[in-house]
Amino acid sequence: MATTECGETSPRETAMPSIARTAVPGLSQPSPRKYQREAISDVELALRSDRSRVQVLSLPTGAGKTHVALSVATRFLSKGKNRRVLWLAHRWELLTQVANRLKSDVLLANEIARIGGRLRAFPERHDAKFVFSTIQTWHTRRQKSSCNFAWKRNRLLVVVDECHWAAATTQGQVLTKQFLGKAFMLGLSATPHLIEETHAVAYQKTFADLCPKYLAVPIVHVVPTGEFWNPIIKGEDVSLRSLRELGNRTERNRLIVKTFLEGHHDGSYTRTVIFACDIAHANELNRKLSCQGVECRAVHSAIQHEQNTQSVQDFRRGKVRVLVAVGMLTEGMDVPEIDTIFLTRPTSSLTLLAQMIGRGARKTSGKRRFQVVEFTDSVGRLGKRLFHSNDYLCHKSSGSSRMFPRANWPRRHGESEDAPKFESLSLDSLEGIPFVRDQTFGVEMEISTRDGSWRSHRCWSRNAARIIGRLEQVASLPVHEFPLQYHENNDPTLWRVCHDGSCGWEVVSPILENASGFEELVRVATAINAFVRQSPALCVNARTGLHVTLATRLNLPKHQRGFLRRLSRLEAGLYTLVAPSRLYRWGDSWTYRNRYRNLYCKPIRESKDKARWENYSRTHSVNLQRMADGVQLLEVRMHHGTTDYKKIVTWIALWMQIFNHSRYEWSGPRCSDRVLANGNRRIAKRLARAEDIFALLRNEGITLPAELHQMLWQRRKHLKKSWLRAVPNRVRAWERAGWYDPPDLHRHSITSN
Repeated sequence: MATTECGETSPRETAMPSIARTAVPGLSQPSPRKYQREAISDVELALRSDRSRVQVLSLPTGAGKTHVALSVATRFLSKGKNRRVLWLAHRWELLTQVANRLKSDVLLANEIARIGGRLRAFPERHDAKFVFSTIQTWHTRRQKSSCNFAWKRNRLLVVVDECHWAAATTQGQVLTKQFLGKAFMLGLSATPHLIEETHAVAYQKTFADLCPKYLAVPIVHVVPTGEFWNPIIKGEDVSLRSLRELGNRTERNRLIVKTFLEGHHDGSYTRTVIFACDIAHANELNRKLSCQGVECRAVHSAIQHEQNTQSVQDFRRGKVRVLVAVGMLTEGMDVPEIDTIFLTRPTSSLTLLAQMIGRGARKTSGKRRFQVVEFTDSVGRLGKRLFHSNDYLCHKSSGSSRMFPRANWPRRHGESEDAPKFESLSLDSLEGIPFVRDQTFGVEMEISTRDGSWRSHRCWSRNAARIIGRLEQVASLPVHEFPLQYHENNDPTLWRVCHDGSCGWEVVSPILENASGFEELVRVATAINAFVRQSPALCVNARTGLHVTLATRLNLPKHQRGFLRRLSRLEAGLYTLVAPSRLYRWGDSWTYRNRYRNLYCKPIRESKDKARWENYSRTHSVNLQRMADGVQLLEVRMHHGTTDYKKIVTWIALWMQIFNHSRYEWSGPRCSDRVLANGNRRIAKRLARAEDIFALLRNEGITLPAELHQMLWQRRKHLKKSWLRAVPNRVRAWERAGWYDPPDLHRHSITSN
């Protein structure tokens, strides 16, 4: 910005005023909260600095986007003559809320007007200081040359509410082209998914950033419906036809009603909004609930405006306890007393999900938490494009100006509904290693120090920053620029460095997929491995674990039981492919206490309570608790700590084979014997063969490709010395059984297809 010697702004440009720490005089609003003051300051700085793009203010629903934007707008008007504000949105209901809040500004009371529309309390004037209109009306009037809205260059602030909507429409794009570079442009959005060439994030806080201090704490209940559904995605969201088909599912609707009634009778769900798939679905749920004596109303576009308004008013007063909506209540309704949100309508729009959940996020003196009840279906090949509650609630801002979600990379886990398609990697040292197309995966690599100094906060922070710096040099995907506490940020689109109480540092990958995902993993693991080897203090502790996550659909009991049985039959052989420390407790001087299990990697088949997977803790060899997520995940904790990309990739490839051969059609009995029973005692050759992972895989009908078989055999041979320290008598039996003889790959291996 050009300035004169005395510090005043030159006539060529107009500066935005600096931030005040109190409310704007004349505007009856509470003083801004700390983050709102930060937002005002950052927005004004961004508007001054870059007029070539729309500056976006991103705050979650309930966090005061309107409050911040009004403060910026009224301060803009108060600092100079001939200044004007044009406030646009795609619905008059949104504009009505803002205009009603602005009425109390004594300085603007006679300077508020509209162009077209329903704001009958304000005159239709084109020369007022503060003008409201919809984007559609503005576009129409401009095409007809019937809009005489005059403004001077750099004297106009254009505020676009729900700017993600405008950015996705032709009308909004025309609007942007009209004003960009000539006026200040401010966009408001809870989830900016915009074009970076024309939009930049000036300030962003997510739901997770502001909860619980400023927003109510969500308690998420995931209710699997057991319904198989193969949606069609049209544009940014699920097609109306797909939603209509899902809304017609009788058993699913019965489950929704049953779930509500159970909670309602227990004293929960006292003020509930249910988001339905479509109008027919809303009417059906309203009918079913009303028949059960619930004070319920449907609210949607097929009902007259006056009747909808009355229903919302009755809901505010408590005369109605449940509103069943389609899309009308996702914006513009503020009822802080809402304590429950029912998500019966799936969506691939993060913005829509944020708006639905945001209806219950407002905090009051008597409300500190709210409930989100989400109904999840067994979804086909496009399932990973759907968003679930935790995708929004757990995302924290990265501190950068990047917008989320990132294009061209998976933003949530998923797998193809079609028959698994195996493809082969063509990377150096990994050529021919198979993977399953479209099955997403992720890893957690753990790093420590040789002397335990990572427990020092200074040491931990210094080395975390160095690891992040190395990631930023090599990763193609974005990296969170600050070190994090354990699971502090669950944004699945970022590389993260987190604190781990068992070792020091945990490098957590974003969601990865297909050959490009493996290339990213190899690139990062190679760099981290070299970084650790060159460091005089850091090391990879083999006693801790490498955790691998795979996307699944283990949401049905028969799938869960079938996979658990397969896992129990393979578990003994799988342990022999990793260090003995994952099965046995570590002793002193490179010894193992082979009578005692590693409490953080206990065999699944040795669990005392085998009735249901929910009874298994997360500290077993495979963490089955992740199957309770909105997207069912399989977390394999069995591998010892490593940053060697060859070991990591072959381990992932093996588990893709285990999971996808006979996928969801697994059969066979459960094995309940103790893993490597009798420890170091001598065993018969027959038993040694029964512990051979390659023989166990063949018994399951899994024939490994030659390249994968060879690399796994080399790994087992490499681990022989470690296992000799743990169970030498058993290892000798394995030798006699031919475990360490070169495999006959022509006899045992064919390529997967």
